[in-house]
Order: sequence, then structure tokens, then C-alpha cells
Amino acid sequence: MSSLPDGSKAPRLLSEREIFLGFCREESLPKAAKTLGVYPSTVSRAISALENFLNTKLVEKHEGRLVLTKIGKTYSSILDENISFIHEFESKLVQKIMEIDIISPEWVQNHIIVPSLSKMTNYHNIMRTNLVISSSITRMRPGTPTIFVGSGRLDRRLNNMLLKNICEVPLGIYSFDKDAFSNTTALDVEGVKKLSLINVLDGDGKSVINFNENKNLTFPNAVMTVDALDKAFFLALEHKCTFVSCYGLVQQALETGDCIEVPLKTPMDKLPLDLIFTDSNSTEFMSLARSIHEFGQNLLNVYL
Repeated sequence: MSSLPDGSKAPRLLSEREIFLGFCREESLPKAAKTLGVYPSTVSRAISALENFLNTKLVEKHEGRLVLTKIGKTYSSILDENISFIHEFESKLVQKIMEIDIISPEWVQNHIIVPSLSKMTNYHNIMRTNLVISSSITRMRPGTPTIFVGSGRLDRRLNNMLLKNICEVPLGIYSFDKDAFSNTTALDVEGVKKLSLINVLDGDGKSVINFNENKNLTFPNAVMTVDALDKAFFLALEHKCTFVSCYGLVQQALETGDCIEVPLKTPMDKLPLDLIFTDSNSTEFMSLARSIHEFGQNLLNVYL
């Protein structure tokens, strides 16, 4: 009979049930005491206390030694079948809570991170999440399990992390200054470079405005530079100017006629939105990363 999982360590404070199972395994008070690291009298007292609690005899003397009664054998078998589950459950309750950082732009945090976390009702019992608003991985703390959602796959700090693409975000040039583009023909790359617009940098510190993967375009007339598409949208709305963004953010403004899309001869490169995360042995952490990835994909496949 095997009462305790092979190779597992008994809890520091043994319960009366565990001591009883130790006796069942060894079929001897002295041997059980030696295996459990307690005195034989401790084993005897634990069995007596358990018998008093259950109001039944679990052991009896036979030819000068203690043996299990019929009920004792049945009870031992029930405990034996469930002790592994009990230990596993208890270990989850007492294990150290993992602290993790989740870094993302504000729009991603509000629409992907927070909603996906709310669907994982039990994650807060085993993980403490620090939500960090940033479009760059520069806020990552060494040694802390991290999930980053954004663009910045070229950053060298991500070399030892795992990457799953959520989607490719279609980009365009838009403007709240409709009169400035009333008679404008489709702009080529050089025309785009000359625009007075709100530019956006990705997590690598490069402009999100790219054509044919040319990541070295400069925009000398840019009125300002921000680190998120939603920031560009709201600032452009405030200042009534031109900006780079994605259709999902400007859809309502386009439908109401408050904003126009600037025609381009060549479509802009799509912006990869990635989930980049620490390679971890924690199944709970990896499950959280998968949940965020799946939620983001399901949302943005409709939104974009």
C-alpha cells in the first residue's frame, strides 16, 4: 500500500491522517515513526485522536502487533486515493505568488489586457500583475516575468523572449484639416515625407510610416512625435491636423465626416502587433500569455 506520493515531501506539520497513512504503509509503529521523522508515541497519539474523531476503531492488536481493522483498511484506501490531490491542492494554496509585468500602450491595455484578465477569474490567486502603460520594452525589469504587447520586435532585449503575432495593423494617413486635402491627388512617398503631421514611433524607436519595409524615412515637417496611434488620433482631433493611425481608431470620425483619409499611391506597410513574453516554466504564466494572445486576435480580427 502506498499512502504518500513517491518522492514527495511530507508537509512540515503532519496531519493525523498522514501519520495514519504512514502507519498503513509501514505496518509498524516504529517503522512509520522512522519514515515520518517523529516519535512512535506521536504515531500512536495521532491514530488514537483520529479514532476518537471518527468514533470508530481503525487499528487493533493481533498476535502482539497493531493491524488495521476492516474499517481501517477501507478508510486507508480512501485516503490513499485522495492524498495526492490534497497535497497538490494545498501546494497551490501556499505557493509563492508570482509577480509579473504586463507592458502595453494605453489603448491595448484598455481593450485587450484588462478584458482578457477579467476572464481569467483565478489568475489573481497565483499571480500579481503590474500593468505598465508604455509602447516600448524599455520599462522591462530584469528578472521579472514580462508580457509585452506592442511593436518592437527588433529590440535586442527581446532576443531571449518568445513572440506570437496578434495581427498586422493596416495604417493610413488621416486628417481633421479636410480643406488642406480637398484637391490633393494621391501622394507618393516623397509627398508623405513632406507632410506636416503627427508622427508615431514604434517600440524600436522608428516611425510606423514605412513603404516597402523602408524603416529609415524622415519627416522634417512633423508637428510632433508620439509613441502610440491613439495618442496621435486624439492630439490630431484637438489640433485639427494630419496624423498617422489605423482605420479602427478613426472609423467613427470618417463615418461622421469629421476626418478624411489622405490618398496614397502606395499602401503603407502594416504594423505588426505582437505579444512578446518571457519563456517560463510556470504553466499559469504561459496560460495567461495565451489568453491575452487569443483575446487580442479575436478582438482585432473584427475591429480592424
